[in-house]
Amino acid sequence: MVYRPPVAVLERRAELRECLVAQATAIVAREGWAGLTVTAAAAAAGISAGALYKHFPSKASLAREVFNRAAGKEVDVLAGALADSSSPDVVSRLGHGVATFAWRAVRGRQLAYSLLVEPVEPGIADARLALRRRYRDVFAAVIAEGMARGEMLDSQVPEISAGALTGAVAEVLVGPLSAPVSGPAAELVIGQAIAIALRCAGVTESAPIHDHRRRP
Repeated sequence: MVYRPPVAVLERRAELRECLVAQATAIVAREGWAGLTVTAAAAAAGISAGALYKHFPSKASLAREVFNRAAGKEVDVLAGALADSSSPDVVSRLGHGVATFAWRAVRGRQLAYSLLVEPVEPGIADARLALRRRYRDVFAAVIAEGMARGEMLDSQVPEISAGALTGAVAEVLVGPLSAPVSGPAAELVIGQAIAIALRCAGVTESAPIHDHRRRP
């Protein structure tokens, strides 16, 4: 007869696993990937290093889980901002989405830097490429809508423009994310990121342009 652990045991395992992921994410948000060690994650979760391997077969698997969850959350937040029905037009939604992404990156600069550009192991590098494609896809959908509504140039391929937009915005944020940025300096960087995004998206001169610099 196959042994099945009691429900309470399974729930405790699930709780510990979630705790490990949360603590590991907090470490990366403070110290980057270099700070994420088995010893540090286990200690933060209140368990032994050996016990960690009951939940994750390796540090790399824990790191991938941290990356996938944190990165997935950022994509979801961006997608939600881009779909915000309170914005009156596609251009406004794009600006609001980029502003939301950029402000979150500035406020959580170490985690954003770790997700976007910090040197990582091959497994996370592959996940990072997948993340860039997800960003490209959500931006491409908005650009396609903007083209259909005449707010963005129709002589473009949405996926290509979205790829350029994704890379350009990340590049604008890389420098500021390597050092603290706040106040007017942060507003300048974010304003530039939005302006570049709108250019990459092919916003037409006749499209309505709103002030996207308000903090989400």
